[in-house]
Amino acid sequence: MTERIILLCLLCFLAALVIVFLRLNRRLQAEVDERKKTEQELAASEERLRTLINAMPDIVCFKDAEGRWLEANDFDLKLFQLEGVEYRGKKDSELAAFSSFYREAFLGCEVTDELAWNKGTLSRADEVIPCPDGSFKTFDIIKVPTFDAQGNRKGLIVMGRDVTERVRAEKKREEDQRFLQTILDSISDMIFYKDTDSTYLGCNQAYASRYIGLGKEQIIGRKDIDIAPDRNQAALYRASDLCAIEAGTSYTLEIELTLANGEKGLVEVQKTPFRNADGQVAGVIGVARDITERKRAEQELRASREAAVAASRAKSEFLANMSHEIRTPMNGVIGMAHLLGTTELSPEQEQYLENIENSANSLITLIGDILDLSRIEAGRMLLENVDFSLRRCIQELLGSQQFQINQKKISIHTEIAEDVPDLLRGDQLRTRQILLNLLGNAIKFTEHGGVTITAQLVTSEENRVLIHLAVSDTGIGMPPDLLERIFAPFEQADNSTTRRYGGSGLGLAICRRLAELMGGRIWAESGAEGGSTFHVELPFLLPEQTDRQQERNCEQADDVYQDRPLELLLAEDNLVSAQFVHKVLSRMGHQVTVVGDGRQALDCLADRSFDCILMDIQMPVMGGDAAVRIIREQENQRGGHIPIIALTAHAMDEERERLLRQGFDAHVAKPVDIALLNAALRRLL
Repeated sequence: MTERIILLCLLCFLAALVIVFLRLNRRLQAEVDERKKTEQELAASEERLRTLINAMPDIVCFKDAEGRWLEANDFDLKLFQLEGVEYRGKKDSELAAFSSFYREAFLGCEVTDELAWNKGTLSRADEVIPCPDGSFKTFDIIKVPTFDAQGNRKGLIVMGRDVTERVRAEKKREEDQRFLQTILDSISDMIFYKDTDSTYLGCNQAYASRYIGLGKEQIIGRKDIDIAPDRNQAALYRASDLCAIEAGTSYTLEIELTLANGEKGLVEVQKTPFRNADGQVAGVIGVARDITERKRAEQELRASREAAVAASRAKSEFLANMSHEIRTPMNGVIGMAHLLGTTELSPEQEQYLENIENSANSLITLIGDILDLSRIEAGRMLLENVDFSLRRCIQELLGSQQFQINQKKISIHTEIAEDVPDLLRGDQLRTRQILLNLLGNAIKFTEHGGVTITAQLVTSEENRVLIHLAVSDTGIGMPPDLLERIFAPFEQADNSTTRRYGGSGLGLAICRRLAELMGGRIWAESGAEGGSTFHVELPFLLPEQTDRQQERNCEQADDVYQDRPLELLLAEDNLVSAQFVHKVLSRMGHQVTVVGDGRQALDCLADRSFDCILMDIQMPVMGGDAAVRIIREQENQRGGHIPIIALTAHAMDEERERLLRQGFDAHVAKPVDIALLNAALRRLL
């Protein structure tokens, strides 16, 4: 029984022992499994880490506390030619034996490692590493030392990134900046640039030295309030910066400022906003130019121009006054000579009278030429656009020169092409003046043979034509070297020409100026052996009316006033001029009442009516322009209109235009040409 109990107890103990063993075995198996799992996970983690660091295009290296290599990625091994080398557990000095090319680099690493240990924190620096192909690469090297809880060295992490392109770009940018700065410093204008807060980012040498009086490096990072002479000036600069920044466009201002040398100057400043990569305004670029001398020169030029204008005005006024003072007595001379020619004279007296008339006409022509040239040079020659007959104009010119033609016993021919329009629109007066001058010269210089006037159509486009006019003679001719000179003022072939033929040498100069003013040109052809041809090309417009309509209008205008006697009122204070006009018009069958001033003319108009008034301008008591103004005001009130012709020594174009604007219907300059006066009467009545 006892044995059975002992045996049973023994079996129970054995069973308990087996159970404990099984439990312990399960626990041990679980720990083994856990350890295997951990080792597998660790191996997988290490594999992932290695894969990661090997995939990095950077240097990655781990070292122990003694500087021995523990691990390095493929990039690091390949860079330093350590592929296939058992590097783990070796120091840099030991690895130097495996690569003679990088020996110095390895030895240098131990030095920089020690510096990183001593610093105790992250260290960073650019290191230049040579390459076998002779090039160099720059790496951004980061070294991170690690320590245990007691502060003892534990390890060193080394990382390096290839920044060669970045460094090269930075170097290129620095070179570009230096080049740009060199350019800016070479510019005499003052240049600066600021950010949106008006903080200086840079400037050129001219701005720093001339305006600020500081070095360029002393200006960067400062504001105008820090360097401007006063707060008001600084506020002005800031306000102009904001104008450019807010508007997004250039802003220009002129300011007076004190330069670094203490001198005051006027400066033109242009501020232009510049933008960043996002298109946002990042600041302003300013260019300041010293315009003190330019403004002074402009003032001097303005003063000179004003003086020139004043001188030109004074000259014009002088010429106008001289013309008036000469034309008035010349009107008496020519008028009395004309009346004297209607009386019975001896042959000797007729010769004397002819000399008087020729001299007077030459003087009037000279006065007219001088006035014309003065008006053209002053830009005061006015052109008009009227419809006129070119053929009739040429016929009238020939008629006006018939006496000289008959005296010289030369022939005159006209050749007008059939395609030349008879009716043109342009300045009839200036066209006539050019042709008259050329015809007069041709007659004057032709002793034998004749003169030919031709007209041809050069071009025709829509309502515009170009007419070629030519005046040819068989006269003395000219050598080729004089063909251009003769169009200059006061130029003639030689001094003997003036003595033999007379003339001032202004006619052809005026012809050229008039032709150019009308948009045409003039030139001459000649030979020293004899004969000359003067060519003129002038543009004209075509009238809107048909030729037949224009001809009918001209015929009607000629038929309005024939030989009908007129009641005329002549207001003239010069007794000689009054006597001449009165005598001539009376012989034509007209009734002429003569008064001495504008007031008397108004009194006469109050008592009786007249067909037309012939009014002088400069008269005592009341001038002609004042009288006309009163007459036109009275007509506006009660109706009606009486034609008024200005008979005046005020012969300049602007004076004629002024009088026509004031209410005159026509203008006839003194000395009075009866033919022109008669034409004006025909046109008005």
